[in-house]
Amino acid sequence: MVALSKFGMLARKLRIDRGLTMADQSDALEITPSDISRYETGQIAPDRNYIDTFAKWIGADFISHQELRRSAFATQNSSIAGNTGAARLYRKKMNTLTPVQIRSLGLKARDKPDAG
Repeated sequence: MVALSKFGMLARKLRIDRGLTMADQSDALEITPSDISRYETGQIAPDRNYIDTFAKWIGADFISHQELRRSAFATQNSSIAGNTGAARLYRKKMNTLTPVQIRSLGLKARDKPDAG
C-alpha cells in the first residue's frame, strides 16, 4: 500500500465521509482515477485550480477548503525538497560535481543567493 500525502489523506477523508467514491470524483472532475491516486499519494502536487474545483465539488466549508490548500502546499514542498526517488538521485549526483564540472553544464556555483 502506498502512503498518502497530507493532501491525499484529507481529500480522501472528505470524499469518503460524504459517501462518494473515486469513480464519482473521476466523473465529476473529469480526471482519471489514476490521476486522483497520484494526487492522493503526492506523486503530483495539486494546483490551486484542482484544489478549488475539488473543494467546490465536495462541498467543503471554508476551514476544510483552507486546510486542503495548506496540505497541498505541504505536498508541493515535500516534492520540491526531494522526497521523490528521482530528485534524491539528481541531488546526490549534483552534490558530487566539482565547480569545474558544474560550469561545464552551463550552471553557476554560488556561495550565497542573489539579493533582491
